[in-house]
Amino acid sequence: GIMDMSNPTYPTWAGGGLTFSDQHNDYQTIAGFLQDQITFAEKFHLMGSLRYSQLKVHDVDTAAGIDSRLSEGRLTSRAGASVDVTSWMTAFAGWGQGFQAPVGTPIAGPKKVISGEQMEAGLKFELSKKLQGSLAWFRNERSNVPVSTGLLSVQSGVQRAYGIEAG
Repeated sequence: GIMDMSNPTYPTWAGGGLTFSDQHNDYQTIAGFLQDQITFAEKFHLMGSLRYSQLKVHDVDTAAGIDSRLSEGRLTSRAGASVDVTSWMTAFAGWGQGFQAPVGTPIAGPKKVISGEQMEAGLKFELSKKLQGSLAWFRNERSNVPVSTGLLSVQSGVQRAYGIEAG
């Protein structure tokens, strides 16, 4: 149907514009990075980077009794290598780190950053402009992942994903 944005009507499940929670969230990230790539012997390529991130989070939800702050600065890195096996095929490998704030989930106790690490290795090919793709093995792992305990979550989980990707 058509909605009049100057006089909206809300479905009953949306609460008719009533506030059920006094929630306020502030998230701030400041980061800087250095990255370089070098090529030698015309077919070997190395890439590396360093990134410093400062993360600040303040979550308040008076109905849930939450007033938590998180402030953390971290240096993370990334590295990769590739070799042009033929004019149409490249072998590659990469590794990287990262971290993020747990957002969108009320956490019981003090918040911790979610840390992650990623690895990948595979082959890329380009037989023509219309026929190109890749085949790769990957592994991703995250720690301090929120795990639900009912209304709140605790940061005790680990997530792992690994497999083969073709594209």
